[in-house]
Amino acid sequence: MHRRKLRKYRILKDICLLIGGTALLAMIGIVGGYESGTMTTMMLIAELVIAVETMAVSYMAYRCVQCRERRYLRIRELRKRKWQQEMKKSA
Repeated sequence: MHRRKLRKYRILKDICLLIGGTALLAMIGIVGGYESGTMTTMMLIAELVIAVETMAVSYMAYRCVQCRERRYLRIRELRKRKWQQEMKKSA
């Protein structure tokens, strides 16, 4: 159970990083397309805004998953300590 939950958090963090990295690469491609003269200034601004928003949302999701993972690990550690204390009391 614990490994599965931690693996889920790791996979979610990887997905967030992948989406953020893709948005960064898209921004680089957008700027390259603008420099070659194939798009207008309004298209450039609109696509950059979309890419930046995507990066921001993926970063926020990454941080949220990271906080959940830390919280889960902290709670698990507290439960483990409590269980060990109960075992010492009963022994």
